[in-house]
Amino acid sequence: MKFLIYKGADIILNFFNDLEKNNKFDKGLLGGIQDFIEDLANSLKNSSTNRDEDIVTQILSNNKVTLATENSIFKARENAIHNYAIQTESDGPLYYVYNKVKDSDNYRVIEIDGESEKMLTVSKENLPTGATVNSCIRKNGDDFVLDTDATKSISDAINNDAKTIIEEQNQKLADYRKDGHIYLVTEDTNNRIFLYDTTSKPEFEIEEIDFPEELRAVATEGKKFIFTNGSYELYE
Repeated sequence: MKFLIYKGADIILNFFNDLEKNNKFDKGLLGGIQDFIEDLANSLKNSSTNRDEDIVTQILSNNKVTLATENSIFKARENAIHNYAIQTESDGPLYYVYNKVKDSDNYRVIEIDGESEKMLTVSKENLPTGATVNSCIRKNGDDFVLDTDATKSISDAINNDAKTIIEEQNQKLADYRKDGHIYLVTEDTNNRIFLYDTTSKPEFEIEEIDFPEELRAVATEGKKFIFTNGSYELYE
């Protein structure tokens, strides 16, 4: 669908270019329309690359998550793939396209056959029509065929589990933030900030994903912040 829209934008743009050459259109208005259509075409063209983006990366790019949540979502993908493979074992081995090998036309494909599991490298030309990252495929003789039912079922399961995991994460963080409480930075690694509530002194800390960007530079280990009016302020 995006391909058709993208081609349509190209056709319209060429039409206006012809009008301009023949002086049949106001150039000021034409320029605005051309800019708009070029932006639309470029946007659609760039978005097409998402076909090679694995489902976990898609989810993580659209949500703020802690490291623990990220790991849980990866685990949810593993569970969804393996559970479906077990449930449909009578259909033969299940092949799931994990991701695209960087700077190549090859894909990493996991093969699950009963208790056996192995990772394969499959070239794009050997994948069935319509198959890409996150697709499920089966074997028909020596050829791969796309399993659309499996693809949808596994994707739905991963998305549903991820939604639940993220909702639980957000509720846990919301419960941990208490107005007037003082929070100690226990760790600041790879732009991840972990806080401990020194006021109520619970048995666990949190990774704060909504920490103010303007305070990140000073949020080093040992610094304290007070949570007030829905945000953090440096406590001195």
